[in-house]
Amino acid sequence: MGYLPPTEKNGAGVRALFKLIVLLIFIAWICAMFPKARALVEAPIQYAHGVASTIELFNLQKAIAMCKTLYERYPTRDEFERYVRENFDSRGRSVLADSWNTPYSYRASNTAYELRSAGPDRIMMTNDDLTISQKD
Repeated sequence: MGYLPPTEKNGAGVRALFKLIVLLIFIAWICAMFPKARALVEAPIQYAHGVASTIELFNLQKAIAMCKTLYERYPTRDEFERYVRENFDSRGRSVLADSWNTPYSYRASNTAYELRSAGPDRIMMTNDDLTISQKD
């Protein structure tokens, strides 16, 4: 079973890939020509980024709780970052950055913490930020 000559069956994948590329080029052209269409395409993508970052924030909140158990206080930023790097799967990107690729902000004292994603505008301390905080 070596070489297979081109047939209808093994050429189907190439045709499907070509159709996908043509579709993506067409969508890009529509978005460039019609700004309102671009907003329609980007809205679900931004929503998905928001959902992904919210899930990550909740997972990081669990990491903070584990660190608090280990250290009997909320971890410093360095302790938190080290714990996350050692215990979370990065899936090829920084675990300490949100889905917009902006680093999370983490601030803590002995009795409270705040974990923040900059949100879609990628600027901290604006109305679109995603935040989890705890105060004992």
